[in-house]
Amino acid sequence: KIFLKLENTQFGNSFKARGANNKMLHLTPEEKEKGIITASSGNHGIATATIAKKMSLPAKIVIPATTPQKQIDAINQYDAELVLYGPDFPDAEQKALELASEEGKAYISPYNDSLVIAGQGTIGLEILEDFPEVEIVLVPIGGGGLLSGIATLIKNINPLTEVIGVQPVASPVWYESLKAGKLIEMKVKETICGGLSGNVEKGSITFPIIQKYVREVILVKEDTIREAVRLLWEKDNQVVEPSGAVGLAVLIENKKRFNSEDIF
Repeated sequence: KIFLKLENTQFGNSFKARGANNKMLHLTPEEKEKGIITASSGNHGIATATIAKKMSLPAKIVIPATTPQKQIDAINQYDAELVLYGPDFPDAEQKALELASEEGKAYISPYNDSLVIAGQGTIGLEILEDFPEVEIVLVPIGGGGLLSGIATLIKNINPLTEVIGVQPVASPVWYESLKAGKLIEMKVKETICGGLSGNVEKGSITFPIIQKYVREVILVKEDTIREAVRLLWEKDNQVVEPSGAVGLAVLIENKKRFNSEDIF
């Protein structure tokens, strides 16, 4: 059996609000007064801007200059200060970290933060509450916050459940890093999975977590990801961005391997 965790139905159409909300609820009064800064390839920025507005916090969102206009418009509607910088997420992330240091503001990392990771981990709790017998959980991986949270939760409650990371073959940073036993930087190719592309912040706490709890990262092809997006729309009436469809892409490319397990 295959089950879908439909985080695309969350506000902002992604899971990102879970981690951002948890982090921002733990800000000190002084941090709240100064405001927050974050970097995003899109979805984390939307979630952070939304929550900041609800909490009446000044927010600055740094995103790549190549971010789709739809996501730029979504962030702008929440009155955050938007900074477009660099061609891809690692450039925007570095700029946001510099601004946070210069301005003395709290940085809301999309992944490299224990509170953000804990927020994302609530997905794992919900999976086990509904299907405690689940055998395999396939999780997209970019910076690693989502996979770190889900894997930590699930493996500590049900060690027999296998948690597997998934990323596009065009950006195999985690696949190669786990093989090397350390985070590596590498040149990545263009991919339709913007949220899963690029290198990871040096010293990220996500690496030792994933190294401990995740044995495998599977790479999937661009054409298969497109096919997964199409199938989710045609068969389930779900509008899912490519980064969220990589789990189904794994099943398409590995039908013999995953033909009997209960999979999320």
